[in-house]
Amino acid sequence: MGDVSEESLEPRGGVADTPEAPDRERIFYVWDDNDDVVQPLKASFALHEYAAAGTRFFSDAVSAVSRADGVLSMIRTEKAEYIAVSQNTLDDGEIVEMEPILTSSVMTFTVSDGIAGDFDEVHVAIAETAAAFSEQLTKRILQNISELCDGTGNVVNAKGRSIWEAQLEALETIQITFDEDGNPSLPSIVMHPDTADNMGDPPEDFRPRYDSIVERRRDEWLARRRTRRLSTDGD
Repeated sequence: MGDVSEESLEPRGGVADTPEAPDRERIFYVWDDNDDVVQPLKASFALHEYAAAGTRFFSDAVSAVSRADGVLSMIRTEKAEYIAVSQNTLDDGEIVEMEPILTSSVMTFTVSDGIAGDFDEVHVAIAETAAAFSEQLTKRILQNISELCDGTGNVVNAKGRSIWEAQLEALETIQITFDEDGNPSLPSIVMHPDTADNMGDPPEDFRPRYDSIVERRRDEWLARRRTRRLSTDGD
């Protein structure tokens, strides 16, 4: 690696708590031109509130970018200090547990560029981290939904069938609610891009059949609603 003078070294990348830096002491890692770590340098002082603010900034930025579109944009979120194991009880009494989803990613950028006002690497780092976060989280969410649907038997098998026909069957089986004006609250359809590209145009009778099913489900919902009201008035 050769001799490297301290004047030619430049701290860059990130600052981390490490075994060499206990009790909130901060370490700058220094690289040479070959991206080999030369030595860790202790910071002469550390403003921990700046580090905390930086962590919050990057966390909020990655979250916002990852939820700008795609599956995550459809999901309402709430911050919590603790995430418990999710438990769902099936009709037969079986309990399906879902562990909290853990995601991880590495973000790298040149600190000196940011100090100089050049944030291109920071923007790229946030975008790449958000993409990795979105991919990991979306995959796990869909996996959990699939496992839960398999457990409840609430599954429509579209293998070897038209995706349009499978949609109509799903519309017959899923729970549908309606607002006060009778407008349905329908789920979003999520599929692999390759599947979407191969869907083609719906058959001519798809829309009339679709509307007919929604209309019938609306009538059933209104009938149940009237029954509940009569039962309440009778009490």
